[in-house]
Amino acid sequence: MAGATVALSWVALLPAAAWGQGDCAPGVECYSIPGYISWRSLQRPPDDATVYVPVISFGLRQDGIAPIDTMLKVPVPDLGAAGSVGDLSAAQVAALAAFGRHVARDSVFAVRDVVVGGQTVVRAGSLLLPAYAPLPPDLPAVQRLRLAGVDTIRAMVNLTHMMYRSRLETNLAAFGQVVLSPTIYERQIDFNAKRNLLANLFDNNPLTGFTRIDVLNRPAEKRAVVISMDLTARFPVRLIRFYPIPRTVPYTMAGFQIEAHDGISYRRGQELVDINQPQLGAGISASSYIYAEGDLPVWQVLMTTENNLEDTVQVLLPKPEYYRQFKLRSLTGLDFDIAEFEVYGEGFVPSVQYLSRAMTVRREAISTVLAYLNGDVGKRAELNRLRGGTLGRVFWDEEKIGDPSKSEAIVSMQTGHTPEPFILYRVNTHGDVVPWRVNATVIDRRPNAVTSGKSVNLDDANFRAVAFDIWNALSNDERKEAQTTTPEYDALPTAQKQDKRGNLLQADPDPVQWSGFQPLANGQAVRVPGERPFYQLKVEFTSKAPGAATIIRNLRFEHLYPPALEQVTGEIVPATGVKSGEDTVFTYALRPRLAATDKGFDRIRIETPVAMRRVESVEFGYGDRSVLARRETVDFSVVAHEDTFFVLSVPRVTAATARGDSLVVLVRFAGRVLSTKTTFAGQVFLDDLGARDSTDYGRIVTSFRRAGGTGPMEPVGWILPQKVLTGDVLAFGAAQGDRNSLEVVTRVDEAVEALIMRAQVAPNPFTPNGDGVNDVARISYDLLRVVAPVPVRVEVYDLAGRLVRRFVSARRVGEYAEEWDGKDGGGQLVPPGLYVVRVHAETDAGDWAVQRLIAVAY
Repeated sequence: MAGATVALSWVALLPAAAWGQGDCAPGVECYSIPGYISWRSLQRPPDDATVYVPVISFGLRQDGIAPIDTMLKVPVPDLGAAGSVGDLSAAQVAALAAFGRHVARDSVFAVRDVVVGGQTVVRAGSLLLPAYAPLPPDLPAVQRLRLAGVDTIRAMVNLTHMMYRSRLETNLAAFGQVVLSPTIYERQIDFNAKRNLLANLFDNNPLTGFTRIDVLNRPAEKRAVVISMDLTARFPVRLIRFYPIPRTVPYTMAGFQIEAHDGISYRRGQELVDINQPQLGAGISASSYIYAEGDLPVWQVLMTTENNLEDTVQVLLPKPEYYRQFKLRSLTGLDFDIAEFEVYGEGFVPSVQYLSRAMTVRREAISTVLAYLNGDVGKRAELNRLRGGTLGRVFWDEEKIGDPSKSEAIVSMQTGHTPEPFILYRVNTHGDVVPWRVNATVIDRRPNAVTSGKSVNLDDANFRAVAFDIWNALSNDERKEAQTTTPEYDALPTAQKQDKRGNLLQADPDPVQWSGFQPLANGQAVRVPGERPFYQLKVEFTSKAPGAATIIRNLRFEHLYPPALEQVTGEIVPATGVKSGEDTVFTYALRPRLAATDKGFDRIRIETPVAMRRVESVEFGYGDRSVLARRETVDFSVVAHEDTFFVLSVPRVTAATARGDSLVVLVRFAGRVLSTKTTFAGQVFLDDLGARDSTDYGRIVTSFRRAGGTGPMEPVGWILPQKVLTGDVLAFGAAQGDRNSLEVVTRVDEAVEALIMRAQVAPNPFTPNGDGVNDVARISYDLLRVVAPVPVRVEVYDLAGRLVRRFVSARRVGEYAEEWDGKDGGGQLVPPGLYVVRVHAETDAGDWAVQRLIAVAY
C-alpha cells in the first residue's frame, strides 16, 4: 500500500456517558472508542513515512473523527512591546516571517478596543483583516492584532506545500513524479538541477525559487516553460497565487496562463472516461497519477494574461471548486522567477478514509497490542493466546455539518485471528518478492518431495526454485506463523520494501485470517464473525460539497467475554436438490469446541425462511468428521417458534460433554425453502438469566419481567448469541447433498416452474353470515425465488368474469395470506355460489398466476 496518505483530524475522546436509549445493554460489556483507546492511538500509521502527509485539520472534533477540513489555526506571535524588528529575538523574527506567509480564511475583527496614548485607535468589532488576505508580516500590524485580543487566526492550508513537503525532505524521486515540466527551458541543465528548481516552488521559502533569467553564456528558454503539478487527490480549492523572489527590482512573470483539472474525466477521442480516484488515507500508488499514452486531461483555464504588472498574482475563485492538477504556462520571453506557487483550500475534501490498527477487544490487552505493533516482537506469543468476545450491536454518534444530504460516513469492521490484517511483502536476498519472514523455517508438506516432512529455510538459495511451492503447500496456520509480522516489516531496510522502480511493495488483505470488511448499521448487530480476538475499523467519509461533512463520535459496540465457547461450526443437509415450497426434513449439524472454563450453551437458534413445521429429534453424536461412533437421542423443547426462526432448549453442552471436538449435535426438523438459495444461519447461547415473564429471542436475546409484578415490563438482562460458522462437521455424503455449508440450493429444473405455490383457500365453502363460524376465507400462498419485492394481486371473480374483490401488496419471498369476508369492493355481501380466486404476481421475467374455486354459502 504505497503512496501518499493523508491522516485525519482527531482528538482524545472523553469517557462514554451513562447508558440510555440507543446505548449498550445492561449485562454486557461496551467497548468504547474513546474510553478504551483514543482515535489517535487507534489509527493505523502510514505505510511509507517518506510520502506521508501530516494532519492538516486543527478544527478539533470532540470525541470523534471527521473528514479533513483544509483549515489550520495560526497563533499570532507575541512580540511584546518591541519598537523595531531589531529588538526581536531570532525566534521571534522567524515566527513573524512564518506568520506572514499564511492567508486568512475568515475576516478578522477586533475583540476589544486598542488604546494608545489615551486615544482609541481600534474599536472592538472593527475589521482588522479581510478574508483571503495575507497575514501581516510587519511588526506594528501583528502587535495591533494582539492588543485587539486576537491571539489565533483561522488560516487556509497551502495544499501544494503540504502535499510536497515530505517529498522535498525525504523522497525527491516521488516528488519528481507529481511535479514536472515536459519542456526544455535550459539545455545545459541536468535532470537533478531541473528537479531542484521545481522543488523551490513549494519549499515555503520565498528566498529560493524557480528562476528563468538569462545569464552570461547560459541563455534560458522562457516562452516554452510549462510546469505541471499534481496534488494526487482532489481538494476544494479557493485561492491560487504566486509571486517572485523579493528583490529591489523583482522579476515578475509578464505573461502566463493558469489551468486546472478536477482529476475525474479524461478524453480519449470524443469519449469521457472516469478514472478511479484514490481516497485520502487509503494509500496512493505512484502509477495512479501517471497518465497512459493517449490520455489527455480536460483542463480549465482559470486566468490568462500577457501584460501582468502585479508582483503577487492571485486567483480567488467565487466558491471552492474541486481540483487535483494545475498547470502554469509562460507566454512571453521576458525574464521571470517564481518564489512560491501556492494553492489554498477551503472546505472538506470529497473523499477520505480513516483506517485503524488491528486492535484487541480485551481492554487489558490493548497495551500488549500497542507494544507489539511498536516493535516488541516478543509480545506475539502472548497475543496468540488471546480470545475474542461475542459481538453484539454497534452504536455511534453522528453530526452533520452543512447540508446533511451532501455528506455521509460509512463505518465498516472486520475481525481476525492475528494482529496482521495484511500480508506484508519484502524483497529477499535473491531479489524475490516474498511474504514470509527473513529465514523462515517451515516443514515441507509437498508429497513425494526429497525434503518432504523436513524443515527447510525458505530463503535458502537451494530452495529458491521451489520456495513458493513449499509455501503454498503449508496449512493456513503454518503460513500464519511464518508470515512477516508488522514489527519485523518496520525494522527492514527501505530497499527490502521497494520494487525495482523504488515504489513501496503493495500489501494484500489477508482473506484467510481476517473476515473482510462489512458495513455496520448504527444500532444494529455486528454482522462480521465474533469470537475473534482482533478487530479493525474503517470509516469512509464522503462530501459532495466543500461545506458539508459528517462527524463520527463515541463509537461503541457490545461484546460478551468470555464467549460461551471457543467456536461452533455447522452445516445442513440436504443442501442440494431441494424442492421449493415442499416440506423437507433437514439435518442441522453443529460441532462445538470448548475450553475447560467455557460456560457452554443450552439453546440453539436456527433462522428459517418460513416458519418451521416441526422438530423431529435432537441427537448427540460422538466421532470425527468421517463417522460418528455413537449417537444418543436427547430431550429437547421448542422454547420459541416464530415465522423466521425457532429456538430449542437442549441439555447443556460443556467441555466435558464435548470431549474435545468429538461432539456433534444433530437437529432434525421439517421446513421449507422458497428461494433458489437459502441460508439457515444459526446461533447458540447459554440461558442463565433465571425466571422471567417473557423472552424476546431476537438477534440479541432480551428477557423481561414486571417490576413488582404489576408495573411495566423491564429487561432482566441481555444474552449475546454466538454465531455458527460454516464448516465441515460430518461426512454426510453426496447422496444427502453434502456441501459443508449452511446454504440450501433448490433444484435446477425449478427455473421453469411457477413462482406461486401452495395456493389454498380454507375453509371451502365458507359462510360469511356473522355467526362467528367460518365467516372468513383464508387465501394463502407461497411466493418463490423473487429477488426484490414484486406486486401481487389476489382477486375474486364471479363466474361471469366480473371482479368482485381485490387485494394488492408488494411481496418478497415468503408465506402470505389474505382474508376475504365475503364482501365486494363496496362492502356488500356477495350472493351465494361459486367464485374464482386468482393469485397473480408481476415480475421482470413475466407474469405468474394460479386460480382456485371457492364456494360461498349462507
